[in-house]
Formats: sequence, structure tokens, C-alpha cells
Amino acid sequence: MTNSGHIPVLPSEVARLLNPSEGDVIVDLTAGRGGHGKQLASLALENVTVILFDLDRENLDYAAEQVKMVGAKVHAYHASFITAAWVREGRR
Repeated sequence: MTNSGHIPVLPSEVARLLNPSEGDVIVDLTAGRGGHGKQLASLALENVTVILFDLDRENLDYAAEQVKMVGAKVHAYHASFITAAWVREGRR
């Protein structure tokens, strides 16, 4: 377990399959403690935006701070992944 209180599932496999790069927009619909978002943002290196969704406000805030630590621009939404399309279109 990491000091974030969570171990991301299959981090190497996720990184290899998604292969993030500079300028990407990464969407994590179940942000949790931000493990995958932070990892993917750090691999993308520069000019990356990470969009986070989670129903747990405390976890979402923690995740947003973790992702910001690697220099990514973050948009965090306290909402269910089911509403992601509506939230991004401003129809929340």
C-alpha cells in the first residue's frame, strides 16, 4: 500500500495500453485517490489536462492535488461517471 491509502490496479498495463503523450487530455471516470491520473499525467510529460470524476469529495480533492503535483492541468468533478458527458457539456 502506498501512503495515498490506495494501490492502483495494473499501473504498468494501463500506462502501456494508453501510452499518454504531450498535449493529451486524460479522463479518469473513477478517480479514487488519483493513482492512475497522476501516473498517466507524469508519463505524458508536458501540457497535459486530466479530467477527474468521483463521488467521494475527499478522495476527489486528494486526487486533484496528486495530479497537480506532476504539473498537469486538472478539472475535478464531484459527480458520477454516468453523468460525465452532461457535466462536460454544462448540463449538470
